[in-house]
Amino acid sequence: MRLRHPSRDRLKRWLDGAEGDDPKLDAHLETCARCASVIEAIAEPGTEVTISNALIDVLSGPPDLSARLERQVMTQLGSREWLGLMAELFGAGVETGRMLIEEPPSRDET
Repeated sequence: MRLRHPSRDRLKRWLDGAEGDDPKLDAHLETCARCASVIEAIAEPGTEVTISNALIDVLSGPPDLSARLERQVMTQLGSREWLGLMAELFGAGVETGRMLIEEPPSRDET
């Protein structure tokens, strides 16, 4: 029967000498390259890379992301305000032109 890979906490305890004498664990560690690499990472502080830390590094945005997004949103809002103003001015001109071109209603219709 093969011993499953021990947990990271158990390997840390083994490295610290707190695990006690376990011949099965010792035999496993002598032949398992995977566990040996975990022990090396634990033994050398600062070299340990966990999946969650790696994901945080990869998926996090740049430090100035919030400021850049805010600037971009403000620029877009300013453009929309300008566009709205232009549409209102154009609409006023169209309405004025329509009023000038249309014939006034006859007195019979009023």
